[in-house]
Amino acid sequence: NVDLDRGGRTIAGDLAQQLGDIHFGIIRMARILIVDSRSGDVAALADMLTEQGHTVASAGDTRNALKLARQERPDVIFVTAVLSGDDGIDTCRFLKRDRGPSTQVVLIVAKDDTPDLERGLEAGADDFVTMPLSVPVVKSRVRLALRANEQHAFLARANERLQREVAGRVNEDMKIGRAHV
Repeated sequence: NVDLDRGGRTIAGDLAQQLGDIHFGIIRMARILIVDSRSGDVAALADMLTEQGHTVASAGDTRNALKLARQERPDVIFVTAVLSGDDGIDTCRFLKRDRGPSTQVVLIVAKDDTPDLERGLEAGADDFVTMPLSVPVVKSRVRLALRANEQHAFLARANERLQREVAGRVNEDMKIGRAHV
């Protein structure tokens, strides 16, 4: 039997108390990877993010993007839908598969490019921005990505704790069952 109520407190409430609250609204600096084959766009976006205090790396193709993503372990990856020599949508898919849910992938698309946007979201992009880039929008997307990463980490810790609790209870039940035999 799972104890869902402990004198008005739920296990979920106890868990949140024990793990600590997620501090939404606190802006921390992010590790960001930008994947774009057009150096001018990369430089402008990198400058914008660096000025805000973020650590920025850039790659011009899929191979280097995967390599840097493994080395740098970015919090957020911005990928343009169109890469010279590569398909940015495929790059998005590879990065998402390689990095998993703990890294947010933001697709950069042309303002009216609905087909690329649809393909990118289907490929696993977590969010998108349109060209020309807007500083307030990019800042918001980084904040949202960091918040999603915090939520993912919180849920992973909660899941681990619940697994330990269930394993402990199973062990207790097994000991009790053996004692009655």
